[in-house]
Amino acid sequence: MGVANEIEIIHSLVLELLRKDERYRDSDDILFAKIIAIHYGGSEKIKNITLFDYLVDTLDSNKNIPSYDSVARARRKVQEHHEETRGKKWYIRHKYEQEVKQVLIDFSR
Repeated sequence: MGVANEIEIIHSLVLELLRKDERYRDSDDILFAKIIAIHYGGSEKIKNITLFDYLVDTLDSNKNIPSYDSVARARRKVQEHHEETRGKKWYIRHKYEQEVKQVLIDFSR
């Protein structure tokens, strides 16, 4: 499976989850946990996966387990383009966006 295809699969799943349940909109942790549960076949099956098994699986490129960072990036991109998927924190973060940019610019001088 190519990288572009993997990215599209993650984006599609993130979009579906964000539209379906508001809990995933403001928490990458909860969103990532759900995606990992789906990957392993559901909430009941993931209970039987050890941390060791999960870590080994993340190193196996054939398992196609998305990284936390990939899921977080996908959420940000989906929320950028699909207003209905934005949570309360999205609006708070973007309210201060210009102020934070200016602070970072000033800090780098």
